[in-house]
Amino acid sequence: MAEKTLRVNGMTCGGCSSAVEHALKRVEGVVDVKAKWGPKGTVWVKYDDKKVELGKIKQVITDAGFEVVGK
Repeated sequence: MAEKTLRVNGMTCGGCSSAVEHALKRVEGVVDVKAKWGPKGTVWVKYDDKKVELGKIKQVITDAGFEVVGK
């Protein structure tokens, strides 16, 4: 298991953070996720790194319309 907190731009409301959470919960290997919206939005994700890579998690966030900042 692995855990990561990602900085995410563009989550401006509860609906945004909810959309990210729902998108990530559909990914096989993601165990838990909590998104916080705001100017310094974050997404904390707990995942099975044998089933899903961090790059896939970042891509799902990007595909949902948000920008992952940093590595």
